[in-house]
Amino acid sequence: MLTAAMRSARDVLNLTQLYVICHGVGSPWPLSEGITAVPAGSIAAALGSNEPP
Repeated sequence: MLTAAMRSARDVLNLTQLYVICHGVGSPWPLSEGITAVPAGSIAAALGSNEPP
């Protein structure tokens, strides 16, 4: 679920990408432009690659 705080953080901090850690496993998915949900069970796999999740 995308919140106003997530959008505000991305804008105020001038981030090009914001990753939100969520419960579960599986593949990351976009919540909105520049905001991606990453399941906690997939963090290790995402960190093992050279690409962002």
